[in-house]
Amino acid sequence: MSPNPPKMAWYSNSPRAMVDNHTRYNNHQPSLLISSTKEKDIDAFFHFSNRDIVGKKVVFHGKYKYEQAQDAQVSFSIVLNTFSRSILTEKTTVACNGDQDWNSFSIEMPLDRTEHFYFHIISSGNIKLWISDCQVEVDGQSFDILENPTAEADKDLDFIESSNIALGSSPTPQLLENLEILGKVWGFLKYFHPQVVIGKYNWDFELFRVLPEIANAKNREERNRLLGKWIDKYGDIIETENYSINDSTQYHRFALLNWIEDPKIFDRELSAKLVKIKNAKRNSVFNYYMVPLAWKEEVEFTRDKPYNTISWQDQGYRVLKLYRLWNAIEYCFPYTSYTDNKWGTLLAKYLPEFVLTPSEGVRDRSIKELAAEINDSHGEVISGKPVPPMRGLPMSLSQTYDGKLAVSSTRLMEIDRGAEILAVNDKPVSELIEIYRPIIPASNEKALIRNVTHKLFLTPEDKIKVSFKYNGKEHNDQVPTQTFTRNEHIEIKKPQEYSLKKKDILYMNLGEIGAEAGYDEYQLCFQFNKCDCHIVLCRQ
Repeated sequence: MSPNPPKMAWYSNSPRAMVDNHTRYNNHQPSLLISSTKEKDIDAFFHFSNRDIVGKKVVFHGKYKYEQAQDAQVSFSIVLNTFSRSILTEKTTVACNGDQDWNSFSIEMPLDRTEHFYFHIISSGNIKLWISDCQVEVDGQSFDILENPTAEADKDLDFIESSNIALGSSPTPQLLENLEILGKVWGFLKYFHPQVVIGKYNWDFELFRVLPEIANAKNREERNRLLGKWIDKYGDIIETENYSINDSTQYHRFALLNWIEDPKIFDRELSAKLVKIKNAKRNSVFNYYMVPLAWKEEVEFTRDKPYNTISWQDQGYRVLKLYRLWNAIEYCFPYTSYTDNKWGTLLAKYLPEFVLTPSEGVRDRSIKELAAEINDSHGEVISGKPVPPMRGLPMSLSQTYDGKLAVSSTRLMEIDRGAEILAVNDKPVSELIEIYRPIIPASNEKALIRNVTHKLFLTPEDKIKVSFKYNGKEHNDQVPTQTFTRNEHIEIKKPQEYSLKKKDILYMNLGEIGAEAGYDEYQLCFQFNKCDCHIVLCRQ
């Protein structure tokens, strides 16, 4: 059980709701076990994202059984969280006494445009209740396929070892233009073609089948002919639907598809095919390549397989990486209209880097650079590859009013609070900022500097050279690095860690000063640094 709404799972705030791996309906998935008492009702919830689902009716059904019930009852309901209110169904309530083997339950309600909806169980009274074999359907389409799809795409393994694509070391401008247009059409079909969104095709491998011929098209006319022939392979669009929007406030972003009718790119016949695909009637509940997360607005790209055994030298897979990342942001990131560089131009910009990359490290940096083009501090590229353990310094930095980086908190003996960091491993801070700038997706300059400070001292080495200024003097120290978690809180050093005696600083903890009752003032006399002092502390 999860205490917070996870991707797709039951959650409850009560430890008396748990997963039972032993009790299963028809030997299917584990059951949800709820043990309530007459003193304490137990709630359990199952959330679904509805930001990208359109439908008329939602149904939740499954099986339940109970034991040792005494004047208990169980209620089932669906709650829609709309943008302005919650809509609750009439509860289906079952009175429970004694024991009962598996029985069915089912509830339904109209599905309005919502942020999310959830199935809600309330168990009250003394009862041990099991819930199993739960299914959600929207207009008869089951959510089961989200978790366990039986898609034809998974059976296509033709290019699992290599793309068999060689684009050469000197791509012509025409070839790069062909690749740009192909990447945009490929991504559009991936998320819009009704036969692709149901998982009928392995869209990665369909790319490898068509890429060599289209990439080598001699001109626009030949490219359009080949693109049209490729699209025809997936069948005619029989049914279309009106996707006009009456209330735009209920949507978080819109796909910008004017380019599919650009006469500078496509002829009329090809544009007509693309427009028909845009308006095609498609599965409104399920998109094989976009899995919605429960509760949240994000999607997961779990069907975009990592292909970890493929060499970085495979040009086809390098192009695929670029296509997948660019299109995922194009169709799923809500702020492409606000990037510093127009998103629609970036596929062409990065294609030469991915086609001609000289090493795996350069390719990985290109991926980070493209992702950083979103200019959003919430973004981050996380590699699935193993990385060497990194070490760092337990020290936090803040930017001063004049743009310098100063130590705001530290656990180091070598560097004190207030020290200005000048360089790391002989590289000036200003140079390091420019090295990191292209690969950090920052919303503004301050966010960029903040995120750079998290990376300045990362190293696999056990020592790092830090140049800093403190009390007007410059220092160059080899500082031992440490291992610690990224989220570990870095505190200010304790007074005894500052070597106060060596620095001729007296520290007094007034909280530890005691006195006999009846005295109104305490007198402390001491000699420090050859100076006699007399301090009077008065009680308030």
